[in-house]
Amino acid sequence: LATNDGTNVTAVTNGTSVTFDKTAPTLTSVSIASNNSTTTRSKVGDEITLSFTANENIQTPVVTYKSGGNNISTADVVAGSGTTWTAKYTANSSDTNGNVTFTISFDDLPGNSGTNVTAVTNGTSVTFDKTAPTLSSVSIASNNSPGPTTHAKVGHEVILSFTAGEAIKANPTVVFQSGGAAITNSGAITYANPSGNNWTAKYTAHTNDTAGAVTFSIDFDDLAGNDGVDVTAVTDGTSVTFDKTVPTLSSLSLVSNNNPSTLANTDDSVTLTVVGSEVLQQPTVVFSSGGNVVADSSITYANPSGNTWTARYEPESGDTEGNITFSIDFDDLAGNDGVDVTAVTDGTSVTFDKTVPTLTSVSIASDNSTTTLAKVGDEITLSFTASESLHTPVVTFQSGGNNISTADVVAGSGTSWTAKYTANSSDTNGAVTFTIAFEDLATNDGTNVTAVTNGTSVTFDNTAPTLTSASITSDNSPATHANPGDVVTVTLAASVAISQPVVTFKSGGNAVSDGSITYAGSGANWTAAYTAGASDTEGAVSFTIAYSDLAGNAGTNVTSVTNASSVTFDKTAPTLTSASIASDYSTNTLASTNDEITVTLTASEVIAQPTVTFLSGGNPITNAGAITYNNTSGNTWTAAYTAHTNDTDGAVSFTISYSDLAGNTGTNVTSVTNASSVTFDKTVPTLSGVGIVSNNPTDTLSIVNDVVTVTFTSSEAIATKVVTFLSGGDPITNAGAITYNNTSGNTWTAAYTAHTNDTDGVVTYSIVVGDLAGNPGTAVTTGSGSVTFDNTAPTLTSASITS
Repeated sequence: LATNDGTNVTAVTNGTSVTFDKTAPTLTSVSIASNNSTTTRSKVGDEITLSFTANENIQTPVVTYKSGGNNISTADVVAGSGTTWTAKYTANSSDTNGNVTFTISFDDLPGNSGTNVTAVTNGTSVTFDKTAPTLSSVSIASNNSPGPTTHAKVGHEVILSFTAGEAIKANPTVVFQSGGAAITNSGAITYANPSGNNWTAKYTAHTNDTAGAVTFSIDFDDLAGNDGVDVTAVTDGTSVTFDKTVPTLSSLSLVSNNNPSTLANTDDSVTLTVVGSEVLQQPTVVFSSGGNVVADSSITYANPSGNTWTARYEPESGDTEGNITFSIDFDDLAGNDGVDVTAVTDGTSVTFDKTVPTLTSVSIASDNSTTTLAKVGDEITLSFTASESLHTPVVTFQSGGNNISTADVVAGSGTSWTAKYTANSSDTNGAVTFTIAFEDLATNDGTNVTAVTNGTSVTFDNTAPTLTSASITSDNSPATHANPGDVVTVTLAASVAISQPVVTFKSGGNAVSDGSITYAGSGANWTAAYTAGASDTEGAVSFTIAYSDLAGNAGTNVTSVTNASSVTFDKTAPTLTSASIASDYSTNTLASTNDEITVTLTASEVIAQPTVTFLSGGNPITNAGAITYNNTSGNTWTAAYTAHTNDTDGAVSFTISYSDLAGNTGTNVTSVTNASSVTFDKTVPTLSGVGIVSNNPTDTLSIVNDVVTVTFTSSEAIATKVVTFLSGGDPITNAGAITYNNTSGNTWTAAYTAHTNDTDGVVTYSIVVGDLAGNPGTAVTTGSGSVTFDNTAPTLTSASITS
C-alpha cells in the first residue's frame, strides 16, 4: 500500500498446474472382428469386437452398432482407458443380415470432441448372417460312354453336381449309397469347387458295391457356420443306377422280307431280331454271307420296344451267295459286356441268292416284205431267250413312243418266249419299242430289256413324209450368189427316213445346163448339187424336190426353202459408176502429213470389199497396211489412209480392184469420174529477201507516225502469214493495225505505223508463214536493214558564244 514493489512471481507454491488444449482428438487405428472361426462372419451368438486406439487419452467413448443397416437388438459394452478401448456385442436372432457397421463418438479429457468415426483403418469387416444356406440345383450322372449317364458299372465315376445359393464352407460332406448300402470306398470321395458356388463330389463304382439306385446325402454350412438342411434328392430328375450284372439274350431270329423269308436277293432286306434279359444299348452286329463279311457296312438299328432290338441290312451285288450268319456284340445300359452270340434261338435262317437272270437273245421283226417296216395290219413279233427258266414275263410294246392300240400276246415257257401284236391305224408312227420285265423262279429281277441283241428293228409308218427343212446355198462367198463354175446345193431334211429324192434345178426360170445332179445323204437328210454353167440364165436359182419314205409313201413336191435362203446366178462383171478422191484438209485437193485421203466409189451393183492401192508422187504410200474400208450405203464404199511424213510429194493416184458378190471381177479403175484430185505436199515453205525499212528520210530510223515495213518472199504460195513486231524489246502499241500486201508473186509486205506509246529502241520482228497444204514454215527473225524507233526529243547539252 505504500507502493513498495514486490518481486515478480512465476510459479505456484503447491505444485498445481493447468494445461490449455484446443486440439480435437483422433483415432489412430480402428478394427472389427468376430469370434467366429471365420472372423469376417458372425452368426447368432457370436461376439463382435470393435478395437480402437486414440492419439491421446480420451473420455469413455460412445459406440453405436448396426447390423444390415438396422440397430442391433443387444446393448454394446465399451471398455478400456487412456488411448486403448474396445466395444463388444453379441449377435442376436433379431438382428438384420448384412454388414456390421458402427459409429464412435469421443472427446479428449479437456472435452474437445473428435470427429465421429464410422470406418476401420485396416480393411477388417464383419458380416452378420443368420440364414441357413440352401442348394439351388442338384444333379447326378455317371461318366458312362457311349452308354447313358443314368447307368454306371464297375470303374465308372458317379458325379454329384450341386450349386449353393451362397458361398459355403469347404468341403461339404457327401455320403453316397448304392442299392441302399454304403459304397465300398467312401473315403475315396473327391470334392471340387470348379467355380463360384458350384461344387462336385464323385467316387468310382466298385465291384463290391450293391447294384441298384445310387443315393446321397449332402451336409453343408455357409461361411458363417449356419448349417443347411441336408439334401438327399436331385432338382432336375437325374439319376444313376449301379449295374454289375452281365446281360444275356433270351431270343434271336433271322428273316428276309422276301417270300419265302428264308431267301434274300439284292432287292430284299435281312433283319435280325434280338431280345435281351434287360434293356440294352444299341448292339453291334456283323453279318456274313457265304462265309464272308457282307460288303454293306451301313447296318440300320432300331429299338422297337423295351429290351428288343433289330439290325437290318440290304444284301449287295458284291456279297457272296450262301447262308447269312451273324455275330452280336452287346452291352447293357451300364456298359456291362454280354457274351457275343452267333446263333438264332428259333431255327430261322436266310440264304442269299444274287444271280440275276438275263436274256441271251432278243430280236424283233415285221411280216412286211421289208421286215424293218410295218404298216397297218402287219404283225410284229418279239422273240427272246433267257439264261434260265422264267416266270411269265411282262412285255409292253410302244409305237412312236405311245402304247399300241391292240393287246400284246406273250407265249412260251422255260427259257423261250415270244410276244406279238398287229399294227393298227391308230398306232403312232415311229420306231416300235418294247420293255421286257422278267424274274427267275427265285424272284431275282432281271434288268428290264428294251433293246434287241442282233440289230433288228421295226418302224411303223402310216404317214406320208414331209420335208422339215429345205435350203439352198452356193460354195461362193457369199453363199447367196453363184457364177459359172460354182456348185449350187439344196439341203433337205425329211420328217422320216426317205429314199434318194429327185431334184430339178432351174436358173432364171430356165433349166440349168448341167443335168448331172449329184446326191448325197441317207435317212432323213440329203443333198442335191449341180455346177453352174456359163450358158445358164442369170437370175434366181429355183428347184423342185420329189421324195418318198422307205415304206413308199410319197411326200408332196417341195419348191421353196424353209429358212429364207436363196442363190442368184450372176455371170456379169460389175463396173464402177463413180470414183472420186479428196483430202480432209480444208482445201480438199491438198494434203500434208497426218491428213486423211479418201477414195469414194459407187458400183453398178453390190460388191464385196474392194482393194485400193494408193501411190503418192508416183511411189507407194508408206503405210499401205493402214487403209480402212467402209461400206457407207448400198453399193458405195470408201477407202482411206493417213498421209505419212515418209510419203513422196506429188499427186496421189490409186488403183481399185473389185468383184461383185458372185465373184465376177470388174476392170481395175485408176482414175476419178469427176475431175477430183489430191496433191500431197510435206515441204515446209522458206523465206528469202527478208528486209526491214522505215519511210523516214533516214530509213533506218523511225519516229511517231513513220511506217515501218518488212518485206519477204516465200519459196511457194502461202495460205497463212503472221508477223510480230517488237519496238525496244516490247510489243508495238497497235499490233492489230499491221497491214499485209502481196506486192507480186510470192512476195509480201507487212507494215505498221509507229505510235507515241511504243518503246524507244531497235525494231525486231518474227515472220511465220504456212503453205497452201498447211505446212508451217520456221519463224524468221533476221534479214537486211534495220530500223530504230526514237520518240525522244533532243536537248542541247551545252551552248556558248564567242567573239
